[in-house]
Amino acid sequence: MAPSPTPFLEELGVDFAQIARRAKSAMNPLPMRKKHTRETSKDDDLAGPLVVFGLIATLHAIQGKMHYGYILGWSAIASGLTCWLLNQLTAQNNNDAGENLSLSRTASVIGYNATSILILSFMKAFAYSQGSNSGSNNSSDGSPSGKNSFGILAFAFVCVLQASSKSSGLFLHGMGQCGEGKRLVVFYPMVLLYSLYALLTLY
Repeated sequence: MAPSPTPFLEELGVDFAQIARRAKSAMNPLPMRKKHTRETSKDDDLAGPLVVFGLIATLHAIQGKMHYGYILGWSAIASGLTCWLLNQLTAQNNNDAGENLSLSRTASVIGYNATSILILSFMKAFAYSQGSNSGSNNSSDGSPSGKNSFGILAFAFVCVLQASSKSSGLFLHGMGQCGEGKRLVVFYPMVLLYSLYALLTLY
């Protein structure tokens, strides 16, 4: 028998099982095993991040906010700046330490760990919006206001910390020994980035 043709998505490098597995790993608050961390920090998969950011932008569109350009543009700029920063931190000590911190791998880590923001967007689009329709302490544009906003803001805070912690941990692993003592230097820009996504989602 002739071999069956390779599926179109497989030819493009899109593996939904892998995307789901890595997205689930990004949502796990527990530290990953060293083997899994090593594999994830060296992965160049960009299909997953495109799916994650595409879903986030679609959930925003459901709420009447067309943010496709903002999300993709911010992601591209943030990936480039983060890649430059990480390689600057490693170049001073070891010229080979930054080989696993390419632009595509940086974008992959940032994108997959935005899964927390995807969950936040889902909550804002459905659970929170339904609750706000019946409440009297919400603004006319659907943004959080009043005492009912505390829950969604607290959840957004947790999502930002989760995404920032996971992504910075993977970046530090990719930096190897050059990452020792630099956790705050990597963690801070990740907090700023995911906070922007969260604010875009909430408002």
